[in-house]
Amino acid sequence: MKGFMHVVEILLVIVLVFVAFAQFSGIPSMSSDSASTKLHILADDSLRAIDAKGVDWFNGTAVANEFNRTLGENMIYSITLNNVIKPRITIGCLCNGADFARVQSLLSPGWFKINGVNTSFDVVQVTDPGKLFSLDFDLALIYGYRDINGNDFYALRNFLGYGKGVVEIFDALGTDSMNAQRDIFGIAAGAKTSDGSSIIFSESSADVSRETGKIYKYYSHIPEFYDSFENLDQWSGAGDIAVIGNPLPSVKLSGNDCVSENVFLFTRDTTTIGYGDLDFDVYLSPGSSVLVGFGKASGYDYFASLSSNRTNGYDAFFRRSPMQAIGTNASHLTQPQKWSHIKISLATNEFVLYNNGERVASAPAEEFASSNATLINKCGDAYVDNLRITYDDAELPNFLAGENITQAVPDPGKVLVLQKDSRLPACVVNYNVQGINNGRTAWISSSSATGEYKSLVKSIVSWAAGDDYRAIKADIKKPVSSYIYKSVGNEMMQNAKITIELGYLY
Repeated sequence: MKGFMHVVEILLVIVLVFVAFAQFSGIPSMSSDSASTKLHILADDSLRAIDAKGVDWFNGTAVANEFNRTLGENMIYSITLNNVIKPRITIGCLCNGADFARVQSLLSPGWFKINGVNTSFDVVQVTDPGKLFSLDFDLALIYGYRDINGNDFYALRNFLGYGKGVVEIFDALGTDSMNAQRDIFGIAAGAKTSDGSSIIFSESSADVSRETGKIYKYYSHIPEFYDSFENLDQWSGAGDIAVIGNPLPSVKLSGNDCVSENVFLFTRDTTTIGYGDLDFDVYLSPGSSVLVGFGKASGYDYFASLSSNRTNGYDAFFRRSPMQAIGTNASHLTQPQKWSHIKISLATNEFVLYNNGERVASAPAEEFASSNATLINKCGDAYVDNLRITYDDAELPNFLAGENITQAVPDPGKVLVLQKDSRLPACVVNYNVQGINNGRTAWISSSSATGEYKSLVKSIVSWAAGDDYRAIKADIKKPVSSYIYKSVGNEMMQNAKITIELGYLY
């Protein structure tokens, strides 16, 4: 009996030792737990402190300089911005010489600026489909119909699996089975044929929570025309490069006699202002006045007036000929010797003039036809900088020609634009592609048009390239991470997530 009790005691001791060992083994070592906690606190504190300094998160060099001053020499880190337009979009274009020139024209001048950030399109011509889906590209662009099958089909799927984008531009006539078109791009041949009616944005594009809504937001903010006046190649007239600017330089409109209306500058290319916005910065000398021409009608030219002296009128709308004020205004004067931001908003029913965000004048749209931007120095010296034209058109000229495309699986939320009367899609987008759950694709019918169509293509390409930007890249073993949310931009709101991953170099 004693022997049995002795065995029981031994077993109890073993059990107690095992339980104690299990409890203590579950507690992290003081050194590893403390190091990880300190690293996480450092990541969070440095991210918030540097953001408070107002660093430009899109400027990798400036960001690196700040973190290098803050972190120790044995630290390694990466910075990623989510929900932003990439500042550099690399594109592989599967196209012949003529089509490559057309793609370059659609993306011309090869860059755009939003919220003070330049986005560039770096386009590389690819003639071998096998090289199109290189992971060096953010986006694969196919101009003209291609029968994607076999190894190319699997390469396309693999490319999308890495979160990349594919855009194709061609007139879809539904002449074959188009397996890749159905499975990857979501389009198929239909029974109905397109008519000649105009192209409109879908209802889903008005919903900013949808991907189509995101593309429309890009469309209405990507400038079709932009000039910071570093030279006057895009203009004709008597303007001069000025030694002041917002930032340097700007264009100077020399003094006039306050009576005549000599045209000093006007666009000399095909850029015109339609329904949308005309934004620019203006600096008026005391007593000066500037007219900005933006549209025409039968027998009339339309202008917005900016004045620093009430004897020359107020900030208001005018039409000529003869020159007469239209609409209403708030008797507002533009403050002289100070840069002011001006927006002329042109809708189908109303013109609105904003001065530093304040609504100062409006007028009924009346009869309106687009025209070149015109700057007229009516009186005194004035300076203009950062002029941009964006479109907000509800309707675009038709670019479906006898096509009979429909969606493979009906989903109105993935139709970006469609023909007004036939209701046939002119652009279909796809994302989280079935069987891949990653990447973005878009098909858009081709067009020889410029203006709105170019802005539409740029917005689709910017979306399909993805919205993650690695400002600083690093390969970090066992990193900790921290993030902040930040609204960036005053022209187009981007609710960015900024993430730091931090670890030890050795």
